[in-house]
Amino acid sequence: MIEALACGCPAGQSEILEDPDLLAPVGDQEAPEKVMLQALARPAEKTALRAIAARFSLQRAVDEYGKFVAALPVRGGERRGG
Repeated sequence: MIEALACGCPAGQSEILEDPDLLAPVGDQEAPEKVMLQALARPAEKTALRAIAARFSLQRAVDEYGKFVAALPVRGGERRGG
C-alpha cells in the first residue's frame, strides 16, 4: 500500500489516507474496484500522495525505532544514549 502511494497511486487504508473518497468499506468486495476506477478518473495528486508515503519511509521507521530504544530504561534507571 505504501509503495503504491509512493508511485502516486491513490488507494489505501484509513490509517494512511484521510480522503474518504479513496476508502472502500470493509466487507464490500466490489468497493475497491469502484474506488480505484473513481480515483483513476480524476487527476492524482501525486505530490500529496508521496508526502503521505514519506511518513512511512524506511529511514523514518529506523529513526523512530532508534528514539524508542534510546528512551528505554536500563539497569539503574538511566536511559540509553544519554
